[in-house]
Amino acid sequence: MTMAFDTHAAAKAFERAGFTEAQVEALIDVTRQTTLLPDVSTLATKADLLDVKTGLAADIRTSVADLRAEIATAKVQAITVILSGMAVITALGTVLSKLMR
Repeated sequence: MTMAFDTHAAAKAFERAGFTEAQVEALIDVTRQTTLLPDVSTLATKADLLDVKTGLAADIRTSVADLRAEIATAKVQAITVILSGMAVITALGTVLSKLMR
């Protein structure tokens, strides 16, 4: 948000207060620059950042819990496949040993 600034009126007020022309020009230049600064009213506050941080921390905790559950399920499935494969190999070994007698 930029705001209008009456530099002539400001210069006259400073001159009436005893400022030199150089001082008035410097003050007007600085004031003009500050009125051109960008609008910072939409920037995040510390409270906003804390809210985001809290929300992200909760999301991360949920994601970690979900991943742990998925890993546990995958482990059970992998062990099941391995044990099933071992059972098949054992059965094949038994059948082959009986056939070779």
